[in-house]
Amino acid sequence: MAEPLHLILLGDLDAPARRLSSRTPILVDRLSQRPEIGAVLRARLPMSALRFGMSGSWSDDGHPGIRVESTGPQRYRADWALPLPHQKHDVLCQLNAPWLAAMGRQIESAFRRRHDGDYLLWLAHPLLAGCLAGMAPRLVVFDAVDDFLAHPQFRRLRRTIAQGYTTVAARADVLLTTAEGPHSHFQSARGLVQHVPNGVDAAAFRGSFPLPSILESIPRPRLGYVGVLQERIDADLLLDMAHRFPEAHIVLAGPIFGARSHFAALQAHTNVHFVGPVPYDEVPAFLHHMDVCLLPHKQNALTASMNPLKLYEYLAAGRPVVSTPVPPTERFKDVVHIAGTPTAFARAIATAIAESGDPNARSRRQSVARANDWNLRVHEIWRLLQQALNRHAGFPPAAPMSLGHWEW
Repeated sequence: MAEPLHLILLGDLDAPARRLSSRTPILVDRLSQRPEIGAVLRARLPMSALRFGMSGSWSDDGHPGIRVESTGPQRYRADWALPLPHQKHDVLCQLNAPWLAAMGRQIESAFRRRHDGDYLLWLAHPLLAGCLAGMAPRLVVFDAVDDFLAHPQFRRLRRTIAQGYTTVAARADVLLTTAEGPHSHFQSARGLVQHVPNGVDAAAFRGSFPLPSILESIPRPRLGYVGVLQERIDADLLLDMAHRFPEAHIVLAGPIFGARSHFAALQAHTNVHFVGPVPYDEVPAFLHHMDVCLLPHKQNALTASMNPLKLYEYLAAGRPVVSTPVPPTERFKDVVHIAGTPTAFARAIATAIAESGDPNARSRRQSVARANDWNLRVHEIWRLLQQALNRHAGFPPAAPMSLGHWEW
């Protein structure tokens, strides 16, 4: 058997600890289960040197600014530091830039002290692209989740993000995009560029679930949303729905990121409930007890680059879905109500409430979810990795594999 390919994830969002579901940890978790993958190191986003020093020891066996801890057999988590906060402003990112390559080299060295051999580098954030100059992976994968240049959270980091996209376009062997259309940042990419949508663990949503305690005091009908609450949510649209459906209760589950004032009017409304983050393993129960699931995203450059994970979760739960016309809802128009105006959105909610108990409609939605299982996504990604490895070795492209089975 060939030597295993190790894996370093650079830019882990540590979603489970933050009570979030997120594409990167899900894909890496499942990819790590393949027998071809050996040891795995998950390096989180960098801290400032001050915060790093206050949080524990300064070095890992001669690697200053890095701490590595074991989380299981051949599984590790790393924290690391840069001199200045790296997610605050372009100026701070530029001052940190000379250290990125050195810290990439240190992370690689700390990993090789535990496991020698070739490794796959999975880069999860363009802000960390400068680390590539100090690392020597067998393959580089960049997962382009959303378009960070259009993201309000990163408005002060656009110069650094644009530089990061340029770097990964020149260096990455495989570039995965969640956006359905052509990704303008990767038109001249040297590697394989492939659209790989989000998915869902369809099996986790099967069966019946007890009523979560956070919903016990909220009567039906319940109109639910689960996910990060940011400015991409059309708060005015939701406020309109709260007025149009006074007998219904809008339940918003997730942390509020960005300007809290964006949701101030909704928080004051009596039939709108902010219940906080729901742990990922409790999302199936939460959605099971919704009458309608909502995807009320604004239509702008950011949402045009998105592939909402929650859409697949809604379908796996079998609940009726009402969405604004954002990607990728058009592909699911047979099982999703798409509405582009407040009046149409309200009409779609009324229709969805009426059909919420239809077992046939529920079965159709869940069937669509099964066709978008994470196992299929990982199978496709592994095919791309093999194709990239063949390129390195000078072999002709491999024939496409069937996506109807998995190899573990």
